Amino acid sequence: MLTRMALLLLSATFLPAFASAQSSDLINQVKKEGGEVVLYTTMTVGDFQHFNKAAKEKYPFLNIRHVYLSSARQAARVMQEFRAGRVQADVLGNSPETLLYFKQQGVLGSYLSPAPGTHTGSGRGSPPICS
Repeated sequence: MLTRMALLLLSATFLPAFASAQSSDLINQVKKEGGEVVLYTTMTVGDFQHFNKAAKEKYPFLNIRHVYLSSARQAARVMQEFRAGRVQADVLGNSPETLLYFKQQGVLGSYLSPAPGTHTGSGRGSPPICS
């Protein structure tokens, strides 16, 4: 699903050590699928403009459709879409508590970053939760 690819691709924007083979496969797949991702986030429009600028510098073909939702509204919308079997977002950005709730409900799965040094085994650097 485009969701997992989109999060990996956005993570690559901020993780320069991202594995190059996986990154190029991801980039090619997103290009083939139209290059658009839908981001449900609590990030303000102003913050998103900075985020989008950084993403565009690295991935000029990528179009990120930003949907600002408060944490509670995002949780309600995602759960409603999930129960209907069609979550519209490719990437979710929210507080760790809300993302953990999504994971507990089966909306999200785990992802282990291939970036070196991100997994220490001590709880810090544990894998981010993504869909």
